[in-house]
Amino acid sequence: MYHSQSSPDTDSAGTFPDPAPRGALPSPHAGRSARAADGARKRARRDSEERLPPKSNAPRARVRAPVACTACRGRKTKCDGLRPTCGYCEKTNAKCTYDTYDNAASHPASPRSAAVVEDQPADPFISTFHTSNGVGLDSILKWSIFPEETQTLPVDDGKPVPMHDALPSVALPHLRALEGNYILVVHSKNPMLDLVSLRKHISLVAENGFDWSIRAGLVSAVCAIGALCQTHDSTSPTFEEELRNDVDIAYQFWSVASKRLGMAMSHNTIESAQFFCLAGIWFMCNLQPLEAWKHFTMAGNVCLYSLTHNRASTSNFDIQPQRQMLQTLEQSTFYTVYKSELEVRYELAIHGSVLEHIEDHIVFPAPPHSNDADNGGDIPHEDTVSWYFYLSDIAARHLINRIIESRTRSILRCDKSGIESLLQDYKIFMSQLQEWYESLPLAVSFELPRTTIAFDPDMSKRILRARYMFIHELLCRPFVQICVSRRLDLPEALLDEVVSKASLGLRYCALSLQGLPTHVRFDHGLWVSLRNSVACAMILIGAARGSRMPSLNAADRLQLPEDWREIIMDGMNKFAMFATESKGGIVNAIELVYEALADFPTFTSEE
Repeated sequence: MYHSQSSPDTDSAGTFPDPAPRGALPSPHAGRSARAADGARKRARRDSEERLPPKSNAPRARVRAPVACTACRGRKTKCDGLRPTCGYCEKTNAKCTYDTYDNAASHPASPRSAAVVEDQPADPFISTFHTSNGVGLDSILKWSIFPEETQTLPVDDGKPVPMHDALPSVALPHLRALEGNYILVVHSKNPMLDLVSLRKHISLVAENGFDWSIRAGLVSAVCAIGALCQTHDSTSPTFEEELRNDVDIAYQFWSVASKRLGMAMSHNTIESAQFFCLAGIWFMCNLQPLEAWKHFTMAGNVCLYSLTHNRASTSNFDIQPQRQMLQTLEQSTFYTVYKSELEVRYELAIHGSVLEHIEDHIVFPAPPHSNDADNGGDIPHEDTVSWYFYLSDIAARHLINRIIESRTRSILRCDKSGIESLLQDYKIFMSQLQEWYESLPLAVSFELPRTTIAFDPDMSKRILRARYMFIHELLCRPFVQICVSRRLDLPEALLDEVVSKASLGLRYCALSLQGLPTHVRFDHGLWVSLRNSVACAMILIGAARGSRMPSLNAADRLQLPEDWREIIMDGMNKFAMFATESKGGIVNAIELVYEALADFPTFTSEE
């Protein structure tokens, strides 16, 4: 489930001149102590009071208050604005950073200071790009190589989910079948529910119908997801009829579930957090990412409350296995909620999550007791493999978080020192990525992709391989952006290294598209998968556009895959089933790629 750095402005639609340097350099006053700054403000206030003219009835000009630091802004709390470290960050020992334009934005510019800025000569060899907290498709569309009108895509068509008055069938075989599909699609990769308890709740629903409890809501949400994510043969003559029937059944169960979400709001329990998380997964399946993010956030709030205030509940268990099971459910629910919320948040560049403040204090989920040793076989049990995948995916998410956090704290510079710093970060994170790969259990390990990639029928291995390629491409992405954004005046050896890393990123974009399954499954990962695939396609197209511009000396040296256009076409064809889907901006994203490809009817990297 992950998943941009810089976002320079575009000059004008459809034109690609060599962009002028953008971005604000750090203020020279940012390093002064808070006490010195406070003293200076007091002296300035006294001096100004001595020279104050008589009061008039004219309205006083408003002066913008200082902007909060990034930590307080992410928490959406008041910041005292002290520099270099605000009160909250000093108390919590957190890293305190301000946007580079804060000081200037907080005070009106005098004619003298404006003249000084205007008189400063522009450095033609240094360009800065402000980073964002998103690594999604929209951040790539903001690259200056693309026309301005392509910078945003809709993510929600605003149509509400239809609510059914008819109650769904609660026949036990029907409920068991939907539960089985839920386990295959969701639980095998996100084991946050206790399946033994879930099956007991399903039996009670089959016997007594739906009551108004949270557990009944859990059952109905599980069945709604299981019905919506059914797989059918698209070549069958009854395919469309079967699909409509599944959707109707799914909406019937969701109508039951949605009417019980209010109960979850009034209970700060793990079951409530699981219910909200399932609601978020439902909306992801239904291609409504903003609704999904809202429910993931509510799940996070409940999860945070439960983890921090309900610790005493574990002392009620006298039996150690029961205490361990509750702890496992808490930890797995936390990480399922957190990584689900992160996928949407990073894609849409949404700020902040309450779970960020407790992530470092939560250990990895402890898998339940495995019977593999008792079985005496070399092949691990299916549940064990699911936990291997789950823990490996969490570790990959930690690495992605560190990379994105590193990008948001820095400004991407195109001079020699900026490039060298970027290369150093690349080496550090690449070593961590290699350590992650080498630590994978054999049951979920995969062969590293090189020049070609073959379809892997094992879903766990295929997803983890996609994580590896995404992280590697993410590390190379700044080099691609630098190459297609401006002319680079660098030493030849350093320029070669930049081009090499950028070309490697282009290769991983192509491999990611080639590694897609032949028929993309309709599940909660569809929206993110499509956006990631379109992002890879647009990066390749951006490199091809740059190679046509003589002013971009690095873009002309990029090594695009020879059949890059065919790779993009094949990748988009795998989403053909959803080519007319308006929800989630699916149709807009696919059309964007085809429109961009229209500029390259016969173009190859050798031309």
